[in-house]
Amino acid sequence: MTEAVFQYGSDGYELPVAEVKRLMLDVETIMNGRGTGLVRATIDGAEKAFLISAGALVTFHVPAGTLDEDPDE
Repeated sequence: MTEAVFQYGSDGYELPVAEVKRLMLDVETIMNGRGTGLVRATIDGAEKAFLISAGALVTFHVPAGTLDEDPDE
C-alpha cells in the first residue's frame, strides 16, 4: 500500500493515499466555504479531529503520479 503524509502543524501522519486525498478535498471544501471546520481521520486505530481554519498549517505529501487517480478507488 502506498503511503502519503497529512501534516497538521508540526505533526505528520502517514496514511493511505486515498485517505490523504479525501482529507485534501475536505480541507478544500472548508476553505472554499465557511472557512472553519473539522476534518476527521483514523490514525493508529483512533479517530482524530483537526480544526481547519485560515490560521491552520496543513500540508499534504502525496507520491508523484497519484493526484489524478480517483480517491474512492
